[in-house]
Amino acid sequence: MGVRTTSPETGRRDPRRQAVEQVLAEWGLLGRPHRAARSAVAAGFAARLRTALEVLGPVFSSFGAYLATRVDLLPAADCLELAAIAQRPRPLPAAAARQRIAAALGAPAVELFAELAPEPGHCELLLQDHWARLRDGQAVLVRVAHPDADGETAADLALLELLGESFAAQGWGSGAAPEAVAGFRRQLQERTDLAAVAEGLERLAGDTAVFGILRVPAVRRALSAPTVLTVEALDGAPVAAVGRHSAAASISRQDLARRLCVVWLRQALLGELFPVEPTETGTLVLADGRIAFAPGAFGRSTADAQAEQRAYLLATAAHDLDAASEHLLRQVDASDAAAEERLRLAVRQVVPFRDGSWSLAGGSLAEHLFAQLRLAREAGCRPRPELLAFSRGLFAIAAAARRLAPERDALAEGLQELRLLASLYQVREAVTPERLRAQLEQVLPAMVELPRKLDQLLTVAAESSATLQVRLPEEESPRRGGGTALAAPFLALAALVLLWRALAPLAPAVPWSDEAAFGVALALGGLLLRAAVRGGERSRR
Repeated sequence: MGVRTTSPETGRRDPRRQAVEQVLAEWGLLGRPHRAARSAVAAGFAARLRTALEVLGPVFSSFGAYLATRVDLLPAADCLELAAIAQRPRPLPAAAARQRIAAALGAPAVELFAELAPEPGHCELLLQDHWARLRDGQAVLVRVAHPDADGETAADLALLELLGESFAAQGWGSGAAPEAVAGFRRQLQERTDLAAVAEGLERLAGDTAVFGILRVPAVRRALSAPTVLTVEALDGAPVAAVGRHSAAASISRQDLARRLCVVWLRQALLGELFPVEPTETGTLVLADGRIAFAPGAFGRSTADAQAEQRAYLLATAAHDLDAASEHLLRQVDASDAAAEERLRLAVRQVVPFRDGSWSLAGGSLAEHLFAQLRLAREAGCRPRPELLAFSRGLFAIAAAARRLAPERDALAEGLQELRLLASLYQVREAVTPERLRAQLEQVLPAMVELPRKLDQLLTVAAESSATLQVRLPEEESPRRGGGTALAAPFLALAALVLLWRALAPLAPAVPWSDEAAFGVALALGGLLLRAAVRGGERSRR
């Protein structure tokens, strides 16, 4: 990845390289004696890096956004600083975008679409999205990948190596910068390979058949190519706009934070694919509460890697640090035998709040995970590709949940709910009669919400001095009381749910299959409730 230092025509130094070096020097990021700007003297490393990358343009700012997800390299507070970096990519002009669509799809855009917005609604480095409408009236999004026609992107990608001095000054080692730049290049290739993105969306859509909280936009294959992707436009509110958008008015920020974590964890730990870089602007919450991720790069883990990641998260959530370090060691490559012992010792002594302000208490599940991953790197343990993709997506989703509900440990809540959800789906797969399975499919989403709803109900009851009275009409016949007769077993089941909710955080982590018995009871309770409701409806007719 050599960088041209002189102009071949004149023999003079490359002016772009000089400009980059000057900006990095002004913000104290060259790792050698220099005169930094006065405003940079008191600023922390991440703040100086963020400002410099924003000044240097689209490639550098996009690299900063990528670097924000590398929790194995940077402390959590620095990642949060870089995650707020302002990206200002340069889109293709409207005429050039239409030409790009026509060349990829073999026909002019005016023949393919009834409407096509001239200006992009969203831009990334080498990508832009245009709203459009098909001849049949369906609203779609058309993503266009454009080449680096003038070579500026390629030139700036080569100049990213100048950050190596700054990385080394932070104690990250000489190999950290080349590794990070190589990872950024791979991410850029995955983003702009729209044929692979289309395939990923179709594979992800297969999980919606067994996981109703996820919604995936349908791909229009006839209007897609390696450089153009056309997908269904979903009517939802970006997560970043929750609280200001009517489509998301029915869900609270706290519930959305938890649901985001449940959806992403389910895909990463149990699904075929998961989003590696979910964003708050690209992730939508629909009117029915479902979550939709924007098209992008997807990660894929083997069954063995997923099992290790599940065990690692559960052990960390249960504060079993010895087990957590062992599961983490199975997902990294240690530089030597001593590195493994250094990692075990570091995990036992981890103090998350030293990595900066993430939560008020400084002890959330996300903070522990991020601190452990960074300490693994410092101990000489390099994360394998599956763990690296997992940790990047984990940071993105945990940061979004943190901004929605900073006072909650949404990741821990999502993991606990996912354990319950996994048990319920184990029950569903074990049921053979198709009719019973269909009924279970209808009640499972409600069953996942039941413990939390009952918690809220009992809290309201405890705070109220009013006496709850149930009055039955005297003329009600025993036959019409069939639904009421089922209330006692269901209330007993509710008590079991609440007891489990109270004891679950205190119990050690166990394989999810061990919770199947509880899942059976809860699922059957849902069927019982459904039968009671239907009995009551029939009695009123």
